[in-house]
Amino acid sequence: MTTEKTVTVADVYEDEQVVAEMVATYSEAETDEARAEVVKDLAEKLGKTVQSVRAKLVREGVYKAKERKTKTGEPVVSKEKLVQDIEKAMGLEVGDLESLEKATKRVLKLVLDAVRK
Repeated sequence: MTTEKTVTVADVYEDEQVVAEMVATYSEAETDEARAEVVKDLAEKLGKTVQSVRAKLVREGVYKAKERKTKTGEPVVSKEKLVQDIEKAMGLEVGDLESLEKATKRVLKLVLDAVRK
């Protein structure tokens, strides 16, 4: 009678060397696309899902989420940030123009551009 150790899927992440290799490989990638490809490759190599690999990298503190962009390719800026920029440009305290957050982004951008001039 032979006793064999059954390796479970969870055992992959318990190996510190595997985790260190994952972190190193992921950290070398410089672009969003390269990082996404690394996550996909690691998932295939380890027999895990992409979501599982991503979660492990988050727990290790190295995962960087994709930078969100608008339809025009610009970085996403919140209304709150736009209002804060307007307040700063006008020399006001943060929160003085809080109600402006109800305006549309287009209007907030126009006001910010006008205040900066």
